[in-house]
Amino acid sequence: MKKSAPQLLKVRIALAQAIAASLILGITSYLCTYDVLTAVWYTLGTLVLMQIWYFANVVLLVWQERKRSN
Repeated sequence: MKKSAPQLLKVRIALAQAIAASLILGITSYLCTYDVLTAVWYTLGTLVLMQIWYFANVVLLVWQERKRSN
């Protein structure tokens, strides 16, 4: 099934917001600690946590849809 343009646009905006939030946290942590390694770890950590949250939401939506269709 082909996705419509508005759905793809929402996904792209959400991805851009997630990357922007991670970069802002990385820059802020660098300015607070002046340690590049800490800033990189915080940035990667937020990206991983957002991916886990996104996956959990997708699983929840699939579960709810399957429950509703039965």
